[in-house]
Amino acid sequence: MNLDITGKIALITGADSGMGKETARMLLQEGVRVAITDQPGGDLDASVEELKAHGEVIAVEADLTKLDDV
Repeated sequence: MNLDITGKIALITGADSGMGKETARMLLQEGVRVAITDQPGGDLDASVEELKAHGEVIAVEADLTKLDDV
């Protein structure tokens, strides 16, 4: 799939697993630089290790229901 979004930057919330993680993977494969975030207690580091094979990705642990984390 070519979405013509190479070089863009995306922030994916809830990306430690499931649809968020798969969305991150698909965007990375399109050449998008991705930041993933999820609530504390998950394993974002493992997700980054898995996803970085597909492109440039960083992780930010945050609870988006708490203003101080945003």
